[in-house]
Amino acid sequence: MRFIIPLLFLLSGCGALPFCGFIDQKKPYTNPPTDPVFVQYIKRFNTEMVVSTNISTTFGPMDDKHAGICHSWSDGHREITINKKYWDNYSDKQREQLIFHELGHCALNRDHNDATITMNDTVCPESIMRSKIFNLFEIAYCYNYDYGHYLQELR
Repeated sequence: MRFIIPLLFLLSGCGALPFCGFIDQKKPYTNPPTDPVFVQYIKRFNTEMVVSTNISTTFGPMDDKHAGICHSWSDGHREITINKKYWDNYSDKQREQLIFHELGHCALNRDHNDATITMNDTVCPESIMRSKIFNLFEIAYCYNYDYGHYLQELR
């Protein structure tokens, strides 16, 4: 029984599925260098979206309900903070979806989109910009099934 709970946690993506956020900052920014673990995902985003963005992306403290946050300042500066606790438990595709989502906020000025569509007889999130991270089922049966749809919708 004690192994069932962690297994259910992993299968659901991370329990109650953390939110992603967009916060208008008032405090001064520090512009830390991007953590190397994120570089491959940022490069992939730049290639897929045909943009060139270099938004600082780092691990940082945040409450447990958020997997990532795009911080925005009134002068246009943007930074992304990722929750390491969630990152360490995500699959490669969940990590990609999280970074693409936060860059969707920070680089493309996209808001959340919680609409759903049907793909392959499955109800799926319409957008990478859904306010919650895709669980492993949605990664397998939605994101991987029609990856092109998600990239096109994000553009």
